[in-house]
Amino acid sequence: MTKKISSADTSAPAVEPLPAVPVIASAAPLLHCKNCGAVLVGRYCVTCGQAADVHMPSTGELIHEALEGLTHSDSRLWRTLLWLWFKPGALTNEFFIGRRMSYLPPFRLYLIISLVFFLMLSFSHGSAVQIVSIGNSTVHASDPGDMTCDSMVQFFGSVRNPRNPAWDKRLNRVCLEVRRDNGQNLQKAMFATLPKAMFVFLPLLAFLNMLLYWRPRHRYAEHLVFFLHLQAFFFSMGILMIVVGAAGGVWPTLAGGVRTLLGLSMPIYSVIAIRRVFNNSWPLIVLKALALSVIYLLVFTLAFTAVFMYSALQL
Repeated sequence: MTKKISSADTSAPAVEPLPAVPVIASAAPLLHCKNCGAVLVGRYCVTCGQAADVHMPSTGELIHEALEGLTHSDSRLWRTLLWLWFKPGALTNEFFIGRRMSYLPPFRLYLIISLVFFLMLSFSHGSAVQIVSIGNSTVHASDPGDMTCDSMVQFFGSVRNPRNPAWDKRLNRVCLEVRRDNGQNLQKAMFATLPKAMFVFLPLLAFLNMLLYWRPRHRYAEHLVFFLHLQAFFFSMGILMIVVGAAGGVWPTLAGGVRTLLGLSMPIYSVIAIRRVFNNSWPLIVLKALALSVIYLLVFTLAFTAVFMYSALQL
């Protein structure tokens, strides 16, 4: 047995040791993400997605980044707008079934379009306006002493019984302030308040619309997303109306016709969008669209009145 073992040992090939691999210390230290602290491998952080290069940009780089964000935005902005304008309700359905990376999120889309709309609205109404007072007589800023505010104070004060002298005094001050600058400060206050009021207006509309759809029942979030897309379309049509109205001095007849068509597109768009999203029969869709129109007008009237009163009392 000893002889076999020694024979096996002598026949086995000798194993040569591997050459030593020299260890080269890395000259460059590991870079870490400025945002989350993870080790950077490549141009972007694999954890949070922030770019590795976060140097202070120059003015030219800032302008280029802003233009690139507006015009490219991974092509999502333009794709989202095309679906919003020409495929009523389809953008909402895409969100419901989970295809979301190709489009802007509903809230971001609404914020972008509403920001542009209210900004253009403020510029388009920047000129002096005339305040038509009781008796169909127009009061200009140059003649604030021609009329008193007693009629307005009596009208708004009539809702309080008994009358409150402090309230009447405040209403009179508001009226004099509006007449003094011909409503300019009131207009600015309303434009500053309207975007905030829309954040109450839309959720309320979504809730009221949910009451119309008990069977089949849809979640409140579905109605809210639907109204975010619907209101974004309305605002985009409003932007086009402002642009067409600005060009109305050159082609007044053409501008009037285009604005009429844009106005008619809103109810037609709404009916098609409701049909595509909620998938009811056409007679039921028309009835619900009519009910929704009445609800929309009532809620918008209440919201606009509240904005007007709040803005007036801030003067």
